Amino acid sequence: MILLDRVTKSYGKNAKPALNRVSLHVEPKEFVIIVGTSGAGKSTLLKLLTREEKPTSGKIVVGGIDYDTLKDKHVPLLRRKIGVVFQDFKLLPQRTVFENVAFALEIAGMTNREIRNTVPKVIDLVGLKGKEKQFPHQLSGGERQRVAIARAVVRQPKIL
Repeated sequence: MILLDRVTKSYGKNAKPALNRVSLHVEPKEFVIIVGTSGAGKSTLLKLLTREEKPTSGKIVVGGIDYDTLKDKHVPLLRRKIGVVFQDFKLLPQRTVFENVAFALEIAGMTNREIRNTVPKVIDLVGLKGKEKQFPHQLSGGERQRVAIARAVVRQPKIL
């Protein structure tokens, strides 16, 4: 479950808020799309959900975890439960398709054997079988996007 209760995020004391008193309730297995014009606060909302940033005011609860009481040392554990496909993909240019997808599992502490078994299945799922050894600069924009999707789903996160 995702709960935002009157969340405001401002960047600076006199600045117009990026988000102003936003409330949102998403149940498990519910599919929600956030849309809006440029500057509407979509990216800010994602940064708040991944605890990349903290709200100026309001309450955020994700998966039963109250962000007000979440210690900074526990943020990486929270992020492992959330898969994010970034606008700019955030692929590692010096790593192959396989290595980019495997990276999410490496930081989660999976064994090399588990990685070798899991990554090819996800690469096939997103339609990139045969491209495992290619680097991001060798891929089309759509293929890069699919690598980012594969990396986001490979850990089977509770929230995508």
